[in-house]
Amino acid sequence: MNKNIKEFLKRGCFVIEIQNLHPEKIINTLWKSGINVRNIRRESIVKWIIEVDSQDYSKVRELVKENNGKLKIIKTKGLLSYFIKVKSHGFLYVGILVFFMLIYGYSCYIWDISINTDKYLSPFEVRKYLLEEGIKPGTRKNSINVYDTEKRLMEKDSRIMWARARFEGSRFKVDIEERQNPPKIVEQDNKDDIVAKMDAEIIRVYTTKGTSLVKKGDMVKAGDVLIKGVQGKEESLYETPAEGDVIAKTFYEDKEQVPIKGVRREQTGNMHKSIYIEIMGKKLYLKKCEDKFEKYDKIEESGLIFKKTDYYEVKENEFQLDKDETINELSSKMKENMKKNLDKSSKILDTIVKDEIDGDNLIVRVVFVVEQNIADKPAN
Repeated sequence: MNKNIKEFLKRGCFVIEIQNLHPEKIINTLWKSGINVRNIRRESIVKWIIEVDSQDYSKVRELVKENNGKLKIIKTKGLLSYFIKVKSHGFLYVGILVFFMLIYGYSCYIWDISINTDKYLSPFEVRKYLLEEGIKPGTRKNSINVYDTEKRLMEKDSRIMWARARFEGSRFKVDIEERQNPPKIVEQDNKDDIVAKMDAEIIRVYTTKGTSLVKKGDMVKAGDVLIKGVQGKEESLYETPAEGDVIAKTFYEDKEQVPIKGVRREQTGNMHKSIYIEIMGKKLYLKKCEDKFEKYDKIEESGLIFKKTDYYEVKENEFQLDKDETINELSSKMKENMKKNLDKSSKILDTIVKDEIDGDNLIVRVVFVVEQNIADKPAN
C-alpha cells in the first residue's frame, strides 16, 4: 500500500526548454545517464523541447549546467509537479496568507468613532461618555455590548431620548436623538392688528378693515402697529380683524470681498497617483509616485484596505484685476441675488454702491432700497 502511494506521488513530468549550441549532445548525455527523455521537439538550431519525469528534474538541471546550457520549465504535469511549483512560490503564498490574517485581525477592532447628534448635545460630550465606558479607537469589538452602551448613554444624560450604536466595518457609529421640549405659547395682545415685519419708511397704505395708524413718510420699526384692529367713531368703536397692505421703502445691505491683485494657484491638469496599504503605521506601496511636481495640491483618499494619494500640478500666476470692472461685476451679482430673494411684488428702487481697498483686497458694499409690502399679521 505504501509503495502504491509513493508511486502515485511520483507521477508527473516536466516539459523543458533546453538552449545550447549543441543541444543534441545534452540529450545524448541524459540518455546515457538513464534519464527517460521523450516527446523531443526541435524549435531551432539551439533550442529543443523535451519531456522528462519529475523525479529526474534535479539530475537534468545539473547535467544541463555542466554542459553550459540553459534550462526553462514550460509546463508541469502531475501531482508531484504541482507540489514542486507550490514550493517555488512558497513565500508568495505565505505573504498572501499573512496579509489576509492582518486584515482580519485589524477588522476585529474599532479604529474610528462617528457620532451624530441633534442641536444641543455636542459630539464631544458623547465621546466623553463613551471613553468612560472604555470605548475608544483600538478597542476590540467583542468587548462592546451595543445594547448596554445605548442604555448607559441614556442614563448618563437626560437630554438623550434614545441612542443607537452599531458597527460599520472598523467604525463604531452612534446616533443620538435629543428630547424636544414643547414650545411655549405666548398670547399676542395685538392678534387682530397688522404690524410691520421690518424697519421701513411708509410710501402708501391700503386699508380694507381696521384703522390706519401711519401715513406716507413715517419711519416705523419691526413690530410697530400699522393698522389697528378697530373701526368706527369714538362713541361706536368695535373690534375687527385688520386687513390691508402697507407699501414701504426697506433697506438691505450686502457685502463682497475679493482679492484684486496677488498670486493665483491654478491646476495645469497634470496628475500623479500613489496607492498603498498602511499596516501598523508603515506604508506598503503598490504604486508609488517617485517624481513629484515642483508645486502641487495633495489629496488623500482612505478606503477600507487601500489608500490613495493624488498629486495635482499647480502653477502660481500673478494677476491684477480692473477695479471699476470688478465693482460692476460684484454689484451686478449681488443685485441678481437680491432679486432672487425678493417676492414678485417687490422691486428695487435704488442701488447705492460703496467700495474701499484693504491691502490687496477690494471690499464692495451695496445698499438696496426696495419697495415692498411690510404688512404682517401676528399668528393667533
